[in-house]
Amino acid sequence: MIVGPSGCSAEPGGYDQDWGDLDRDGDLDLALGTSSQTSVYRNDDGRLVPLGSYQRRTFGVRWGDLDGDGGLELVSAGDHYTITSGLRRGINYIFDDGNFGEPTGLSPPGCLWRIDLADRDRDGDLDLAAASYFDPDPTMRPKHNLCLARVYDNDGAGILAATSA
Repeated sequence: MIVGPSGCSAEPGGYDQDWGDLDRDGDLDLALGTSSQTSVYRNDDGRLVPLGSYQRRTFGVRWGDLDGDGGLELVSAGDHYTITSGLRRGINYIFDDGNFGEPTGLSPPGCLWRIDLADRDRDGDLDLAAASYFDPDPTMRPKHNLCLARVYDNDGAGILAATSA
């Protein structure tokens, strides 16, 4: 039995979670997306130990080997900011092998809500499917349902780029 924090108790405002073997020891480690951060917990013989966190609201998290190196990357999606023109830009990150110091962004940065990884185009690389909770262009908002489907194809090196909306 795993003892430790959950998205419902120790981390208020839990939105999403995913299991993955980040440290390749055979035990599943936990990523949580909450109203204030992305957090990762290492599973040490059934006990969850905090490994790191990144202080941004996170609606979706998914583990996957995006760059084909055998290690897991963590996709973290959810926060946004508004630029002077009134456009909203998403703040979505990929943490390479659990490194919380230097995340890379998704291109282009959409306002993403729910995410999942799969090899959509059968090229051997994990691609990202996402539901966007907010159209970044204020002129388009009345024309769209606020749940827009987006697909980000993986270039094989772990770079995810939008391919459809």
